Amino acid sequence: MSLLHTGRTYELRDTPERLLSVWPIVRDADSNAVIVTAAGDNIGVIGTNSQEAMTLGKRALG
Repeated sequence: MSLLHTGRTYELRDTPERLLSVWPIVRDADSNAVIVTAAGDNIGVIGTNSQEAMTLGKRALG
C-alpha cells in the first residue's frame, strides 16, 4: 500500500473510468501515487505528491 506524505498533495478528480485511463501515466511518474474510486458516487481521486505526475495526469485527461 502506498502512503502519501503530508504536505504537498496533488489531486486529480474525475469519473472512475477517466481516472483509470490515465492511472498508468500517473503511476509511472510517481510509484507512490494512490487511486480511490467510488462507483456508486461516480467520482474518483488520484492522489500524488509529485507535481510532475499531476501535470502529466491533467494533460492526459485533457
